Amino acid sequence: MKTLLKFFLLLLFSIWLGLKISADPGYVLIAYREWSVETPLWFFVIFLILFFVVFHGFWRFCSMTSKVAHDIAAWSKEHRKQKARLLTREGLLKLSMGSWRDAERTLIKSAKESDLPVLNYLAATWAAQQQGGYERCHRYLQVAQRARPDAIRAIELAQAQWQFSSGQLEQALASLKHLHHQIPNHSYVLKLLQEVYLQLQDWESLAHLIPLLNEYDVLNAVEIESLQIKVYRSWIQYLNQKKTIEDVKLHWDEFPKAIKKFERVLESYVEVLIAHDEQELAESILQPFIKHEWDESLIKLYGLVQGKNTNKQLSIAEYWLKHYPKNPVLLLTLGRICVFQQLWGKARHYFEMSLQNLPTAETYLELARLLERLGKKEEAAECYRSGLLLKNA
Repeated sequence: MKTLLKFFLLLLFSIWLGLKISADPGYVLIAYREWSVETPLWFFVIFLILFFVVFHGFWRFCSMTSKVAHDIAAWSKEHRKQKARLLTREGLLKLSMGSWRDAERTLIKSAKESDLPVLNYLAATWAAQQQGGYERCHRYLQVAQRARPDAIRAIELAQAQWQFSSGQLEQALASLKHLHHQIPNHSYVLKLLQEVYLQLQDWESLAHLIPLLNEYDVLNAVEIESLQIKVYRSWIQYLNQKKTIEDVKLHWDEFPKAIKKFERVLESYVEVLIAHDEQELAESILQPFIKHEWDESLIKLYGLVQGKNTNKQLSIAEYWLKHYPKNPVLLLTLGRICVFQQLWGKARHYFEMSLQNLPTAETYLELARLLERLGKKEEAAECYRSGLLLKNA
């Protein structure tokens, strides 16, 4: 009913408009320079309506064509993105399985269309590093930096890692120091710094790094203690090779008290003192330490140093014998102290007691030397032979 009413009203309007035009048709004149066009008004109106309809249709056609092209481009882009995601996942899976070559190739192939290309390049760097392709590592990291300048720390860390793996220790150290300044509590940076210092045998720098390794839980307590012993023993040996004995003693005085309580560290220091004939100092350090911490390696060293008062030294060692009456190392030490005092019979007794509990080439050698000194050539020769047999066994 509504449609019929609209059609009827449109018909009435058309009749009214037709009567008006027939009564006064009017005209439109368009002039440009010497050219002019004159047309009835109704024709010009119809022309404008038709022109609008045609222009509107053309505009809609162009818009639809553009939208279709845009949709096709968007679909194509999303398709490439989806393919890149699948390839990236495949590359990461191959990386986790140790297929370095295939992983590198797959990750680089999908890098340009990846949602996170820097991830592809960093993973590819790791794969190339495992293959020894350090030039490719450098190239991938450069591309990664251009792709994501804001990921500079991750890129620098990857760079330091491949520098370390390729043996470029000085370059790796410079990169890691820069990173450590930027992110001082980064556990992996600290771990790599530890590895670089170990390779460079920079014991002093490593000693200063250990508190940070402990503070940020880079290593557990057992690992920290093991590292401390290794570092400070190596540092003492390095100082002994490169510096004077006075420098060694000065550094020892500056070592933390907790470090001086490690038996193996103390052992290294005493060995250096003995090598430089600082026997009285060595004895004065060993005696109170052994009193609180029994250690057979230190007991053996105690028999190699001649203290200021050898009578007191012997008395202390004999007091220890009451608690460890059959300890072969302590008996060897007592024999050596008796040699210092020229107590030949007592020294022989202790050496023979030590051999009864544990025959060693070292003890046989000490007894052989003593027997030679006493003029017992045949017995000395027999001891030398027994010692050699043990040593070569």
